[in-house]
Amino acid sequence: MSSNKQRLTTLSLILLVGLSACLEDVSRDNPLDPGNGNNTLQLSGQVLTFYHPREAISQASILVQPGNLVVLSDQDGIFRFNNLEPGEYTLICQAEGYQVDSVNISIQTSIEHTFLLDGLPHFEKIMIKAHHRSRWFPREELYFIELETIVADPDGIGDINSVVCEIPSMSFSDTLQAEIEAGKFSSTLFDSDLPVASVHQLIGRQIYFIVQDDFGTSSVSDAKFLTRIIEQTPVLASPIELQSIESFPVDFLWERVSVPYPATLKIEIFQINLGIAFKIDEVENIPINHQN
Repeated sequence: MSSNKQRLTTLSLILLVGLSACLEDVSRDNPLDPGNGNNTLQLSGQVLTFYHPREAISQASILVQPGNLVVLSDQDGIFRFNNLEPGEYTLICQAEGYQVDSVNISIQTSIEHTFLLDGLPHFEKIMIKAHHRSRWFPREELYFIELETIVADPDGIGDINSVVCEIPSMSFSDTLQAEIEAGKFSSTLFDSDLPVASVHQLIGRQIYFIVQDDFGTSSVSDAKFLTRIIEQTPVLASPIELQSIESFPVDFLWERVSVPYPATLKIEIFQINLGIAFKIDEVENIPINHQN
């Protein structure tokens, strides 16, 4: 009797020791276990264009702070971060040709976020042309500047809201007008349009162009400069003054002008009736070294 009781006590002690060892070594792999030190979360999402039909943007860079973690979106615009701890984060998304976007987000469980990026409007071409118009009747020596830009936008030309020229040193601003050609905006500036006495005073001043889309995203050009004003103009040799022309075609002869920079000539043909001049034709883009 005594011997059996001792064996039971010994057996019970062994079972308790074994149970204690099992409790100390229990696995914490269950993500729902509050004692699990590896309870990490996932942040995923997609990067798309702003307007419908929305398209995926690949190779967009998504940065998570704090942690300085970076991933790139795939060909479907999808990105994913794994093993994030619960907390507050800032996401910054940027892609070439698009406005940078950012968001502050609280992550307490695995979460998804979609970025809609607005395309950056940009300049494809900017031209500043100086003009000198010289004519005998009515007598006129006129100088003016022509501004011309070609713009584009990943969201389409229809997204362009405005193109503006600014000359900071003169506190001057001018809105360019849309032309029939898609993406082309232009403006012509005469002396009377400027807060200075002459367009000659534009030489050497910094000129900037700003293009803005309907969303309010804008791009600013590098500083542009007007480097010279054409002073020399060809002198017409034939026909001259009020010499009548009886029939067409007619040969125009002028003294050749040589300048050390690119330039072209334009002939405007007027008919004078009762002292009033009516333009009937013009010939543009004549090489300046052309003689007739």
